[in-house]
Amino acid sequence: GQKPAVAQDCNVVDCTPVWRALLFDACTRECGNGTQRRVVLCEQIKASGVTATVNAVDCPAATMPPVQRRCGDIDCAAEWDVEPYEQCAVTCGGSSQSRRVFCHQLQASGLLVEVADALCGIPAGERPIAVRDCGVRKCPAYWNTTAFDQCTVSCGGGTQRRSAFCHQVQERGALAVVGDVVCDIAARPHEVQPCEVKDCPPIWIARPFGPCSRDCGNGSQSRAVFCQQRLAAGNDVTVPDPRCDRPLMPPRERRCSETNCAAYWESGDFSECSVPCGGGTKIRRVQCLQLQASGSVSDVDFGLCAASAAMPAPIEPCSDVACTPYWNTTAFGACTASCGGGTQRRTVFCHQVQASGELTVVANAICRVGSDPLDAEPAAVRECGVIDCATYWQQFGFSRCSRDCGNGSQSRTVHCQQLLANGSTVVRGDGLCAAATMPPRRQRCEETHCPPYWRAGDYDACSASCGGGSQIRPVVCEQLQSTGDVAAIDDFMCDPSTA
Repeated sequence: GQKPAVAQDCNVVDCTPVWRALLFDACTRECGNGTQRRVVLCEQIKASGVTATVNAVDCPAATMPPVQRRCGDIDCAAEWDVEPYEQCAVTCGGSSQSRRVFCHQLQASGLLVEVADALCGIPAGERPIAVRDCGVRKCPAYWNTTAFDQCTVSCGGGTQRRSAFCHQVQERGALAVVGDVVCDIAARPHEVQPCEVKDCPPIWIARPFGPCSRDCGNGSQSRAVFCQQRLAAGNDVTVPDPRCDRPLMPPRERRCSETNCAAYWESGDFSECSVPCGGGTKIRRVQCLQLQASGSVSDVDFGLCAASAAMPAPIEPCSDVACTPYWNTTAFGACTASCGGGTQRRTVFCHQVQASGELTVVANAICRVGSDPLDAEPAAVRECGVIDCATYWQQFGFSRCSRDCGNGSQSRTVHCQQLLANGSTVVRGDGLCAAATMPPRRQRCEETHCPPYWRAGDYDACSASCGGGSQIRPVVCEQLQSTGDVAAIDDFMCDPSTA
């Protein structure tokens, strides 16, 4: 039967909500009085075993862990600070400006206080400068240009260029070319102007050929070819092809990659596994194909593909697991009775197809463990011949012969009987059995002659009424014959002495 459960559920109710505090995040300051915060959740383990976050009001407020705490409760290292520089006395020509430099420290209490310079230390180059130059800049710069050069085209709108540069008088009066950024960019003179503003004659324009449609096997390349004219405004426009010289038109298409491609393996999809378990196979079609220079695909010899890649397997094992064991039986043997309720027997055994595909007979217990009720162990014995038999004559032994000799008779009981489907026997009326096959109820017996015997008749009247007379009677030797008749026979048969 089915194995009893090893475990069962218990206490299937929600737990009391409790607080769960996550880790504090980093301190907002390493020193000078910072803070740390963390997330505090109210959680509850549900009856299903899942932990869920619930409303904070469901947890006791009195036991809620703190969300924030102080940290970094130490004085920070002292560091330099500065005030803004004072305004420069001049706008150009060179001067100086100063500012206040001092040492401050963020205390553990969180207050920022000024402390002695010695706490900051005064290594060379570390203390901020207190005085700097100012107004050390040149006078306002201005733009200057060269003459325009030659036009870039003879038609279709070209351009002419010139150079613009920024001039500036230095502190000591020298004129120098300086960076453009020194001058007013918005006032920079234009360096390019249009020229030769007239239409050009139409010409053919051919774009580069596109990639070959195939790396091999007769491909093609195409490109755009069109008639174009550059107008006086400098813009290119596409015009009808007749405007250009037709004989000079470049080709729009050309052939490419006119070689046979490398042969390649082509495999179809695997068929379904020949069996769901017990080690089957699945097959697929594998071909060696080649795209020819003519553009057609041909089925070629496998050797052309094998040189470049291994042939995909056309057959592959599958379902390499043992099958579920199942009941099997021999055929039922002959019924012990054709009617009136008999039995048939057969052999029941447990079959299992192993992962190797071998069909083996295993212990019947393997089929019995965890069997599906629909696949219960087949019966080894079954009823058969469960029908009423035909009626038949039942005869019993003859009684003792009525005579020891001389043709006697014997009788016996004969009745019509039937064996029913349930195995019981009932007596039927004689009319339900075949009269022609009815055994005789009486028969003759002891059909032999009986031993001879004397039979004497009655005496007749006396021969004299007195004086001594005589009487005679008939005396004969008789025998009861086997036919049942009584016959007179010779006297010697009764008394051999008289022979």
